[in-house]
Amino acid sequence: MKTFLTIVLMITSLSSFAQDTTTTKKVYHNEFGIDATSFVKAFITFGNTQSNYYSDPAYYLTYRRHFKSGNIRFAIGGYYSYEQIKETNVPDLHDYFSEAYSYRIRLGWEFCEELSKRWQVFYGLDLLNIYSAQKNDAYYLTSAYAYGINQISRIKGASPLLGFRFKLTNRLALSTEVSISINYIDDSSSTYYIPRSVLYPAIPEEIYPRRKATFTTFRQPVFIFITFDI
Repeated sequence: MKTFLTIVLMITSLSSFAQDTTTTKKVYHNEFGIDATSFVKAFITFGNTQSNYYSDPAYYLTYRRHFKSGNIRFAIGGYYSYEQIKETNVPDLHDYFSEAYSYRIRLGWEFCEELSKRWQVFYGLDLLNIYSAQKNDAYYLTSAYAYGINQISRIKGASPLLGFRFKLTNRLALSTEVSISINYIDDSSSTYYIPRSVLYPAIPEEIYPRRKATFTTFRQPVFIFITFDI
């Protein structure tokens, strides 16, 4: 009888352990986020007037890797444009084009604190890398020449941040943050000249001294991201 009771207790203990294991909350280590400012803005009004303040976000896609002590943060944004410039006032030998592109990347670390079941605060530091370039064959036109510009900007910086996250579900949340970045910029630019007819001689490209400076940027908490864990 004693042996039978021992076996029953062992089976009961194992069953309880198995149930506890299967009901343990699953931990998700990867979080992705996308800008949802314009979507949320459509449902937010102040009085009877809808807020019209909105500009393109610096980052379109975010990623976090969750650890016990904090999170690795990563985000990327940018744009690209290319178009032909049409000019019909003066007969011309050339076609003119404008091209511009930019990318920005941030990588950092954040700590998180639970304020309540739904609210979370996070704070940390990002390192920033921004690159942008523009080339415009006809930035300024005269009857003799097309004045083209070529500009390149490189920015590196560090950015302390503070943010808040509202959990819609265990895996879905809305977040926003405020930051101030200390940046170092290195700009280079030049002007080149395209004769508009054979009557005008070629002019050498004019290269300007590089501009280097340090400045700060404040980013307001007006952008809202929707994030989800997988």
